[in-house]
Amino acid sequence: MSKIKTTINIDEDLWKKFSHIVIEEKGYRKKNVVIEELIRQYIEKKNAKKEKKIRSAVILAAGIGSRLRPLTNNVPKCLLKINTETILEHQIENLKKCGIDNITIVAGYKADKIEKFCKDRSWDVNLIINRQYSTTNNLFSLWLAKEYLKQGFVCLNSDIVFDAEILEILLKSEGNICLVIDKKECTEEDMKVKVENGLIRTISKRMSREDVYGEFIGLSKFSAEGAEIFFNVLSSMPVELREKGFVAQGIQKLIDEGHKVFMVEVQGKFWADIDFVEDLNEVCAYLLNNRLK
Repeated sequence: MSKIKTTINIDEDLWKKFSHIVIEEKGYRKKNVVIEELIRQYIEKKNAKKEKKIRSAVILAAGIGSRLRPLTNNVPKCLLKINTETILEHQIENLKKCGIDNITIVAGYKADKIEKFCKDRSWDVNLIINRQYSTTNNLFSLWLAKEYLKQGFVCLNSDIVFDAEILEILLKSEGNICLVIDKKECTEEDMKVKVENGLIRTISKRMSREDVYGEFIGLSKFSAEGAEIFFNVLSSMPVELREKGFVAQGIQKLIDEGHKVFMVEVQGKFWADIDFVEDLNEVCAYLLNNRLK
């Protein structure tokens, strides 16, 4: 009978367990039995990780984009072009590249343009219309999408352009609730965070300079457990705050109630949020000479 030699990579915890069982408990005479059990546990653990892999995302695209006028007079900002493709195309492409295929878009301002854009490209996306877009903020848009997000999700603002590697790093992170943070000098309008031991303690635009660790880039991940925690917290908020609030305020409420919100740092990776016409021009110029991964 021919023998087949194979190699598997075992994580440290399983290896310690294996060594303990073989050397201290079972003895070498039963080594084959222990190895079989070890392989079984390894496969189960690997399959469990696959089952937990996040496949859903929500793009918050209901805003008017008034700071980008006149470019947004007739289109929502997610349909503005970065050279040859729109911001929305860039985001959808990156999500699919990372294995996320259950995509929800919450539209509001010029929602008909987004709907037509998706249909013209035969995109299989869930489109939710926030008909109160002119009087609500993005926390309410996220709340409207909750039924599509129960198995865990990635949340992104519709005005960010980013290297797909950032999303890959985020998806590999272990925490139930994780925010992507760029450690940098921040401006007054940046969404800043205070961090202690890898956990976010405060998220706000208003923060003393010495407390600022970096900027939240508008990209976050919630596991299935994290999604349940988050929407339970939102359900306990006053309706007015849920409608008028921003996602950052919902995250701060999580923190205030004792839930862990982890930082995923991506210093040095390319990303940009498009708030002003100048931002759009700068990103277009940068990407003419630099290809995203």
